[in-house]
Amino acid sequence: MVKIAIVEDDELYSSRLHQYLEKYSAEKNVEINIRIYKSGEEMIGEGYKAAVTYWRPVNMPFPYVRIPTRWTGYMALNQTNGAAEHNVYAYIKHFALNDQEINRTSMLLTFSSEQAIREIYLKPFEIATKGFEGTSHAAMSSFNWIGTVPSCANSNLLNNALRGEWGFIGMVESDYDGSYGYMITDHCIRNGNDLMLGFASAESNILSDQSATAIHAMRQVCKNILYTVGNSGYYTVDEDPAGIMANITKIFITADVIVALIIIAIEAVLIIRYRKKKMAETA
Repeated sequence: MVKIAIVEDDELYSSRLHQYLEKYSAEKNVEINIRIYKSGEEMIGEGYKAAVTYWRPVNMPFPYVRIPTRWTGYMALNQTNGAAEHNVYAYIKHFALNDQEINRTSMLLTFSSEQAIREIYLKPFEIATKGFEGTSHAAMSSFNWIGTVPSCANSNLLNNALRGEWGFIGMVESDYDGSYGYMITDHCIRNGNDLMLGFASAESNILSDQSATAIHAMRQVCKNILYTVGNSGYYTVDEDPAGIMANITKIFITADVIVALIIIAIEAVLIIRYRKKKMAETA
């Protein structure tokens, strides 16, 4: 089942979109749960986990339904603006031309004309960026390459189009940085990708360049990250407003507990052996 949430800012648009999705559902035999919210507050209040803990892809083949380019953009725009009303920065993803999951991390080279890219693949992102009304915005780059340049290190995409032409102010994060050989941190931060999603210690993730250009790039990405987080509601609440613990936090806590138990067990064995040795010496 595909779940779609819309913040209604145009009654005619919402009505037509609803009709289109119902028709699509019948034709493709796909169950679509459509919920039209009257405001961002209502969306966050009733569907906070669905709206925030996963990010709305703009162009992705599975498991999201494909709809016309402009409607996709307006759906993403409504959701990001609804989240922004509550100081939540939502990532628009995957930027861009991420229309294939097969071999997506194996140097998937995507070729297209500039006209097709701008009118079909970038248009939803453009709409979601130009109409954004919040103060804290974010985007996620994609695994694939656009031509012979990976999306996560594509300055034409991340700097020229996103920031220069559309006025995007915020941070760009990579898709999962699994050290696939081409997601090189140094290349990414120099070309508009601010944050690497992952914590692996592969050689491609190590920044060893201490040149003036590298330092300048690091300062810029730090500024973008801090601006995004600082202008969100992250520091205005004591607890996660979703009311749940992040999965990565659960993993780290579990790892800490396991390590602590192992250390305690080792110490217990050492103490027991030490006491036995002392008892044997005094016997």
